[in-house]
Amino acid sequence: MKPLISGVHALIYSHDAEADRAFFRDVLGLDSVDSGGGWLIFALPPAELAIHPTDDDDDQEIFLLCEDIEASATELERRISTPGTPFIAFSIGTVTCASTSGFMHVFDNRYLWMNLKRIVGSHFANYREAWEANRLIARGKVHPTLSRVYPLKETGQAAHDMHCNIHQGKVGVLCLAPEEGLGIRNPELRETHLADINRFRGV
Repeated sequence: MKPLISGVHALIYSHDAEADRAFFRDVLGLDSVDSGGGWLIFALPPAELAIHPTDDDDDQEIFLLCEDIEASATELERRISTPGTPFIAFSIGTVTCASTSGFMHVFDNRYLWMNLKRIVGSHFANYREAWEANRLIARGKVHPTLSRVYPLKETGQAAHDMHCNIHQGKVGVLCLAPEEGLGIRNPELRETHLADINRFRGV
């Protein structure tokens, strides 16, 4: 079937539009035209469109693709003027992370030889995934269950319990806080979900 359209004009809504335009212009090097007042319209390389379901009003994502991820990541680091500015690069591989199954992960090395080529260590998630997880927690869609909180002097016991997979959820260690609950900023919201948060407490 012949498409009815010959192109797409996409909009990204930003809280700092000037900085984001500068990133696409100065860092990514995309050509643009000024439609007036500094409102840049960028020419894009070949693109694709995916539509995902959501219940939120503020979801938008853009994935930037390249042919050589290592070379592109190196060049991005060179072009970004602010040291330490984060960016996220995706590649094909196996990612291991801290998990409730413990720190020992067993895999069949034949799959590494034939397909994946490398193993990458990670703690939980990249920047975007961590942001999304925090938003789900704030909305009460995901509950960070807590098994036990240890005083600082029992840090060794906390590490031992994790090593032996004795815990069912997260464990906490009070480092500078004299007691639990001092970092709670929304007591009413937390109280609503307290039963789910403590579902595995003391189990």
